Amino acid sequence: MKLIAYLAAGFLLGLVYFLITTAGFTVLTLLTAIGIGIGSASLWRLLDSEETTPPLLNGVLLAAAATLLGLLISRLFVAGGSGAADWLGVVLAAGAAALMGLLRTRRSVKVCFVCKKPMTEADSVTCPRCQQGVCLRPGCWQGRLLRCSSCHEREVILFPDQEGWWAVRTGRRLAEGQCNSCYREAQEADLRECGKCHWPMCKRCWDYHNGECPRCHWSIPNLPPQLTPFVGTGRRDRR
Repeated sequence: MKLIAYLAAGFLLGLVYFLITTAGFTVLTLLTAIGIGIGSASLWRLLDSEETTPPLLNGVLLAAAATLLGLLISRLFVAGGSGAADWLGVVLAAGAAALMGLLRTRRSVKVCFVCKKPMTEADSVTCPRCQQGVCLRPGCWQGRLLRCSSCHEREVILFPDQEGWWAVRTGRRLAEGQCNSCYREAQEADLRECGKCHWPMCKRCWDYHNGECPRCHWSIPNLPPQLTPFVGTGRRDRR
């Protein structure tokens, strides 16, 4: 079915080019050729949505084949054959298709939010704090901290600050004690204790450790959904 669709598209585009070239208007012929190139690239991408074949090359081939078919029809049925502008149209059609393919390819390439280098789905991750796509290079993704280096440097907070969110997960604020991570006292930091070993940490440090107790590895229940893809996966240790 796809082959029939490709042939039909090429024939229709070739017929359009033939009809325009017979009008004898050079500018119109060249503009039509460019339009056929753009249309060929778009049609091939539409017909081959799964991209089982190289879209750039095939878009160029379809554009060139369609315009050449138009010139062939012109040579067979119109006296005088084709002029130089008609042949230039073949080049313009192929060039327009190639340009469209390159632009689409460039837009489809994902780049790392931090280093701006290209990345693939296999070597990238969405930062749970800023929701930006970053590559797994050590300078971009802090695997043990589950955040990108940008969020790490800016100390972006993920956990809500509402008392209700914390109260149902860790209990009420401690009136005394010291955070065992940053060593701030209860008077200057909002301390919450671990649900298993009762180690106290301030809310900011619980957030820094992604809700996991550094001592016994107990985790705060019902963590923010942004962390769900990382719970129990190997990406926690990726650097």
